[in-house]
Amino acid sequence: MQPARRVELQRGQTLLMKGPASARCVAGSVDVFGYRPTSRELMVARPWKTLPIHALEDSVLEVSAGPGSSTELLDFDAIPREWRELPEKLGKEFRVAFLGRVDSGKTSFLLLSLNSRVGEGPVTVVDLDVGQPELCPPTTFAVAEARAPTYRLSSVNAAAVYPFGFTSPSYAISRSVELIRRHMGRLAESERVLLNLDGWVDGEEALHHKASIVRALRPTDVVAIEAEVSGELREACDEVGAEVHRVERPPTVPRRDKEERKRAREMGYASALRGASLRQTVKSWVTYYPVNSDDPIRDPELYLLEVMKDIETRSLDIGLDLPEDYGTEPDLGRAGAGLLSYVTDEEGKVLGLALLVGFSRERNLVRLLTNHQGPIRHLRLGAVVLSQGFEELCVVSPPALRTGS
Repeated sequence: MQPARRVELQRGQTLLMKGPASARCVAGSVDVFGYRPTSRELMVARPWKTLPIHALEDSVLEVSAGPGSSTELLDFDAIPREWRELPEKLGKEFRVAFLGRVDSGKTSFLLLSLNSRVGEGPVTVVDLDVGQPELCPPTTFAVAEARAPTYRLSSVNAAAVYPFGFTSPSYAISRSVELIRRHMGRLAESERVLLNLDGWVDGEEALHHKASIVRALRPTDVVAIEAEVSGELREACDEVGAEVHRVERPPTVPRRDKEERKRAREMGYASALRGASLRQTVKSWVTYYPVNSDDPIRDPELYLLEVMKDIETRSLDIGLDLPEDYGTEPDLGRAGAGLLSYVTDEEGKVLGLALLVGFSRERNLVRLLTNHQGPIRHLRLGAVVLSQGFEELCVVSPPALRTGS
């Protein structure tokens, strides 16, 4: 970070601060997504994230900027009035789904709504955006209970995290809906819920997926940002009695390109696997599952071999030495890679992430790169191959995933 510099804001102005950067309000009063930081409280914008710091009165900030960060001073509130007013119009009990394309501002609107209503009591937050989640690692979804306002959703601790295994529901649409129904069914007991949906909204399959989620979770309100609610999705909203609020995406919401979103996911993997080391455990002590089925994998070595064959078939050069026959043990570790997997409990909740590196048939061992310290009894094998530096290399589709067996 560079040395802090003073930035003076007049009442009504907004400083758009793109990370990596941080700021403190040393004089005056500011608002960030409806959250009012205390005097000298540090506000951190992570890489590829932007904080709109709005001056409620003449204020002074101390801003520290990192490589690639930027700031922009606006003479107006970056958050539209309709965004600020809508949360106040919700009923005492609500279940709001936020719908929109990638980088349309769904998380920002959810955060604004949370800060507007959490003072009245706890709010359940559900993060179903498996590609760019805030509450949990990429390829998973989570539920949390917020009891206080915050300027960033990632500060809310998830009560439960569940594996999906892919970076988008488009890879396994029916499985996505099945898991949401199964794990989010208990939301019926919650009176105040905010649901962050993924950004896949274009095309008939995407609308069918969102309609299925609406029918499963029965929101009272659907906030559609820069997105049409039509066809089957509109029918689903009408069926459950959800009021649709179509709002515009503010021009100040930044767009990230595909590479920036990938790098953001990689930061999520690295954070979840921080401090990971190579661990060996007895292979036969573990029950293995594919991400798209609850039926155990009979031969996890063969499954990993099929993953490697899929990589080779698509000519993805990651330095794999594919065995010529099944007599040689499959090993992603030789390429400095691993298959993203999930250590779970008996109920399917994620206890920790792991990279499946390989097997030792002679010693009856499985090798994992993980920071999970407890026993490993259930391991769900995902579809994303990462380098051991947590770079996202590819999404695989071995026969077990294509057939659901």
